[in-house]
Amino acid sequence: MGRGVMRPTLFFLHALGGSARSWDAVIARLGAFDCRPLDLNGFGDASDATGFTVEEMADTIAEQIRAENADRWMLVGHSMGGKIATISRSDRRRDASPGWPA
Repeated sequence: MGRGVMRPTLFFLHALGGSARSWDAVIARLGAFDCRPLDLNGFGDASDATGFTVEEMADTIAEQIRAENADRWMLVGHSMGGKIATISRSDRRRDASPGWPA
């Protein structure tokens, strides 16, 4: 990317049974980016969180991303994390969530 071009924040969602730490090796190679691995409900640092349906996890991820206030961002998901990313970005969820980036 050229000078003055703001790089997006990359939010990483792990596979079922993993945690945000699952992304450590990938993130280590992406040092030029602002990388934010997130734990899905019930895993890693969110092991005490409730709401285990795909929709509830997607809502939690949407809230976490909104709280980060990132101007430009992307979701990266592996396996179950990919499913959560897809649900999180659905038109229904985005339209129903004020402040959710388009």
